[in-house]
Amino acid sequence: MNELRKKTSEELSPHRLYFPESFEYRDKLDEVEREKNELYLKWVDENDLDIKERLGNQYKDLVKKQKNYQLEFQTVVKDRLINIPMVKPEDLIEFRNNILIEEMKSDFPRNNSYDIKELDTFVPNKPKIEGNKQLNINDYLENLRKRIGK
Repeated sequence: MNELRKKTSEELSPHRLYFPESFEYRDKLDEVEREKNELYLKWVDENDLDIKERLGNQYKDLVKKQKNYQLEFQTVVKDRLINIPMVKPEDLIEFRNNILIEEMKSDFPRNNSYDIKELDTFVPNKPKIEGNKQLNINDYLENLRKRIGK
């Protein structure tokens, strides 16, 4: 029974999209499957050959009905998929990029409040640089040695 459900599930929605008709057809297929199971159990228990033949014909009719439901559902899905408007991949990429640009503009406006100039605050261990003169590595090491005492 589980294998049958798995097979029905694969046939019902191989595209993994569900439409309003999907559940309708699923209910119809489940109902036909239930009727088939009941007929089969009656057929197994029956001893009269005429009744067995009649039940066998009813079973074959239910199988045909089930196949017709499946084909009907496949055509409905095919028509739906054909008639759904598709978007070009280039349009999606452009749309994504436009959204990213808008987000960046909103996060970082022209008058950026994140540009904070460094304030002249007192930092006790920071050596003062006179003018634009930068310390090279040797001067920096010499200052460190003086502080340590070596």
